[in-house]
Amino acid sequence: GSKYTVPPIQGTDLKGVHFLQTVEEAQKIRDEIGRLAGKNAVIIGAGLIGIEVTEAFKKKGLNITLVERLDTAMGQLLDPEIAYHLHNELKANGASLRMGETVKQILGDDEGNVTTVVTDSGEIPADIVLISVGVRPNVRLAKDMGLTLGKTGAIAVDRHLRTSDPDIYAGGDCVENINRVNGKPIYAPMGSTANKHGRVIGDNICGIPTEFNGVLGTAICKVFNINVARTGLSETQAKSEGFDYITVLNPAPDRAHFLKDAKLIILKFIVDKTTGKLIGAQMVGAGDVAKR
Repeated sequence: GSKYTVPPIQGTDLKGVHFLQTVEEAQKIRDEIGRLAGKNAVIIGAGLIGIEVTEAFKKKGLNITLVERLDTAMGQLLDPEIAYHLHNELKANGASLRMGETVKQILGDDEGNVTTVVTDSGEIPADIVLISVGVRPNVRLAKDMGLTLGKTGAIAVDRHLRTSDPDIYAGGDCVENINRVNGKPIYAPMGSTANKHGRVIGDNICGIPTEFNGVLGTAICKVFNINVARTGLSETQAKSEGFDYITVLNPAPDRAHFLKDAKLIILKFIVDKTTGKLIGAQMVGAGDVAKR
């Protein structure tokens, strides 16, 4: 699997500072939140986990501040036009956004309880802190066994999910995938991908030749009253990859406009100008984005 990243800052071991990856960690946060309604929660990292925990914290009555070192929530997954609507929804539901800020340290009192998060722009009072700044592949066992790691630092596997030892298979958050848009290695830890890996490995060890052909980097989440989705390359990624591309923005209902339950979504497409091939899409709005 994967292991959460612990930032190299002072104070990550204070009481009230949490990471979230296991059921036990979730229960620990839940039990502590029960005594913290109306107090201050600081979420460090506005990625998928940080965004989803924001809504859970809000339902428990906490005052929430999101700190993200990048300029937008959900980091490199979204382009600014789509992230703009995500930011507005977070603000409309009481979350304070501190984008483009870097956490320097976390301070506590004489009893070891967290009190303050210090960024390069000032101090934020905190009764509880969740650190969610990404995960890295857990490859300790693979290293001990001498298995080959890929360019991303995850375990290198072939299309059958075999490692460099043909008698050993690997899947889930510890392995490297191939981006189906550009054919390059990508580290994209997702539960849905791990599920597919398990099926492919199960087939192969039972003598049914099956291949896993890569991922598109799809991510979908609900944020309060809107839905957000993305797949393929963002415009930023397409630019860095050297694509000659065009973009299309299209606000439209999520189903036929004359239906009573039709709701607005905003779609952004990134298209390879040379071939006309769709290489990325992002969507946001109150309507259904998953089926699109």
